[in-house]
Amino acid sequence: LHAGEEQFRRAIQDAPIPVIMYAEDGQVLQISRTWTELTGYTPEDIPTFDAWLNRAYGLGAEAVRAHMHQLFRGDTRRMEAALDVITRAGECRHWSFSASAPGLLNDGRRFIVGMALDITEGRLVEQALRQSEERLRLIVENAREYAIFSMDLERRITIWSTGAESILGYGQEEVIGQSGDLIFTPEDRADGAPEREAAQALAEGRASDERWHVRKGGSHFWGSGVMTAMRDDRGQAIGLLKIFRDETAARDAKLALEESLSTVERARSEAEVAAREKDHFLAVLSHELRTPLTPVILAVRTLLSDKALPHTFCDALTMIQRNVHLQTQLLDDLLDVTRISRVKMELVREPIDLHAAIMRAVQVSSPDMESKSQRLALELAASEHWLVGDAKRLQQVFWNLLKNASKFTPEGGEIEIRSANDSGRIVVDVRDTGIGFEPEAAERIFKAFEQANRSITRDFGGIGLGLAIAKASVEAHGGTIRAKSAGGGQGATFTVELPCEEKRADSQINDQAEL
Repeated sequence: LHAGEEQFRRAIQDAPIPVIMYAEDGQVLQISRTWTELTGYTPEDIPTFDAWLNRAYGLGAEAVRAHMHQLFRGDTRRMEAALDVITRAGECRHWSFSASAPGLLNDGRRFIVGMALDITEGRLVEQALRQSEERLRLIVENAREYAIFSMDLERRITIWSTGAESILGYGQEEVIGQSGDLIFTPEDRADGAPEREAAQALAEGRASDERWHVRKGGSHFWGSGVMTAMRDDRGQAIGLLKIFRDETAARDAKLALEESLSTVERARSEAEVAAREKDHFLAVLSHELRTPLTPVILAVRTLLSDKALPHTFCDALTMIQRNVHLQTQLLDDLLDVTRISRVKMELVREPIDLHAAIMRAVQVSSPDMESKSQRLALELAASEHWLVGDAKRLQQVFWNLLKNASKFTPEGGEIEIRSANDSGRIVVDVRDTGIGFEPEAAERIFKAFEQANRSITRDFGGIGLGLAIAKASVEAHGGTIRAKSAGGGQGATFTVELPCEEKRADSQINDQAEL
């Protein structure tokens, strides 16, 4: 008998599952190694069953103790329960526990053998699955912007979300067990669209869907979504899941945008055609108007070369010559505008002393300023004033600015030209005490055929080309030009910024540059 009991204890010790053996007086007689491995408790830690109960079950110890007393009394033959066990490390493990009282020990004491299956991993998986299912349920129920429903392989509806009810108008009780084809238009059903979509989802895993659908009341909406195949652990198809949303508003907006873009593109194309026709017209007009001026200029020069010509005739011829030159300049401006609009402005680049170019513009403009008794102040203080560019074009820029300053400044007014350097650039300000303009016109005045207001054209003449040409020329040189005024009667300042270059020993200004 003693040998049999000892053999039984060794079998418990080597058992691959948690096993405990204890006597009715509470003495723990044996625990398996697996018991110790899973709980961390050695036989020395739990010499009595009460010690085990208090350590492992906490507040649940009394319930377990009561079950064990029932076994000892013979009230029940087997005790089975799912128990949460606290290990020595404080970890909670889930056990499926079974205990029975098989008989008496050699010393006459009754004993109990308890065995457990550690189901912790399974319980965690089960718990995670429940949580996942709950999250999925919440997602499905709260995704009101999406219609979500599942179907069996016969396309009968098995699950119907709140979003599906909201979008399609059917309640669960109306559609469960019904064909999912009911959301398709009669035309699509007749054409076999539901069958094709399901077949594609089963064959390829998913099928995209963008088409008109039908609500309960018969109204149509544009639905966009996807159908996927649902499969079991073996990969066998068990149903279909469809998720889509009402995209009617987005589709309408997209179509409206496409129509607007198409309209804009047509308008742009028409504007480009009109601009090309306008440029061609201006070029032809300029040429036709300039052609008859050439013999006039030659005739005037011939007459002026006659030393015997009376003085009064000379004055008249000089006036004719001056006005013909003005007309020629206007025609040149028209040609420049057509070049600007076609991005065809060509530059003859060479090293330029910008101060020298400014001084030539001053020389050309001086007669206009002198005729109105205007005072000109020069302060060309920039130490770096060489750059690479087109001398004729840049001289024209400052001639235009000085011409404007003189035109819009009353008799006795002041005009200033100042230069300075700033971060590798030369900055030139042309300031006057003239009529100025409202600040909001600062950008507009650089557009061709624009003036600050119509009264300027009426009172001062001109068609608004000079500043447009100046802006194009400056920008073609990698520079900027801007205008500033505090308002009417407050004068104006035009600022030109251009990138500088180091002076080269062999650099020469193109003295032939002219307007």
